[in-house]
Formats: sequence, C-alpha cells, structure tokens
Amino acid sequence: YALGDVTHLRVVYEKLRDKLEKNGRDHWVAEEMAHLNDPAIYQVDPRETWRRLKVRSTKPKFLAILREVAALREEEAQRRDIPRNRVMRDDAVTEIAAHAPKTLADLSSLRALHQGQIGGAMGEAILAAVERGARMKTADCPVPAPQRTQGNRNGPATDLLKVLLKVKCDAHGVAQKLIASSDDIEAIALDDNA
Repeated sequence: YALGDVTHLRVVYEKLRDKLEKNGRDHWVAEEMAHLNDPAIYQVDPRETWRRLKVRSTKPKFLAILREVAALREEEAQRRDIPRNRVMRDDAVTEIAAHAPKTLADLSSLRALHQGQIGGAMGEAILAAVERGARMKTADCPVPAPQRTQGNRNGPATDLLKVLLKVKCDAHGVAQKLIASSDDIEAIALDDNA
C-alpha cells in the first residue's frame, strides 16, 4: 500500500519540480524545506503548551493548574511518542483545571476522563500537577496573551491590503493563503511592524 503511494507521488513530484524550475520558483521550495528541516521548530516547551488551548477563564489559579496539567500531558506524549490528545483530550485538560480535583474520587467524577487515564501513575501525576498549580502564588501564575478585539478596527486599510494581496498573487500565480491569512492582513493593518 505504501509502495503504491510513493510510486504515484514520485510522478507528481517530478511534474511539480519541473514546473517550479520553469517558473524560477524552485528556490521557494528549498527555502521552505530548510525551515521544515530545522529540528528547533519541532521542539515544544511543555510549559507553554497550555497556550494552545481555547479557554475563557483568565483566573490565575485556573491558568496555573491548566499549565501544569498541559505540561504533564505534553511530557507524557513526548515520552510515549504519541499525539498529545491520545494521552488526554483538550477538554479533559480544561475540565481538570476548572474543577481542581484533590482526590482520585474527584478525578474519576470528571466526565472528560476515562478510567484508564485515572488509574495508576497517571492519576497520581494529574493530582500532583493540580496541586502544583493550586499552590502557585498569584504573582507566579501564567498570564494569557492579550485578546484581540473582535471586529475589524481598521476596515479600509485591511480591505486595501486584501485587494493588494489578491492583485499581486494573481499576477504571480500564487494562492493568497500561501502568502498571508486574514489574521496576518489585519495585524499588518493595525501595526506596521507586525
């Protein structure tokens, strides 16, 4: 099965390579590949993975527990070399942070966890992470990134930048989403140094 995929992908690769060389864009791929081949972009700081979670609360203790539990999940995922959501789903991490369980019985009452995640060393590790977060002084608790305001505060500039992006991308035969997202455009409209 895998051999069949590779066989077909080689033909696709050769056609794309030839087209890139013809258009003088083969250096684009080389630049992207150099970035993707850099091991540093794959190194994840477990203590920062909490920032990827979508949460509404900005209470310091909630965020402290969230950071500790998310770090535990990341370390376990890296140790076992599996996706983090196979260790514990995002909703389980946020539910643990919201309820701050103190005992295995408290932990087992949470809906987002199953018994396999609670039993043994993992349950104890989760409780230890919760305790570390709960004991943290408020001044040492993590601070969420500033929330972007909803809505477009710089409508005309954003619209103009989107039109400029479209014109340039059409002229060069490049998809707009490869160059900039809507969030990128809005950030540039709001701040020249974005």
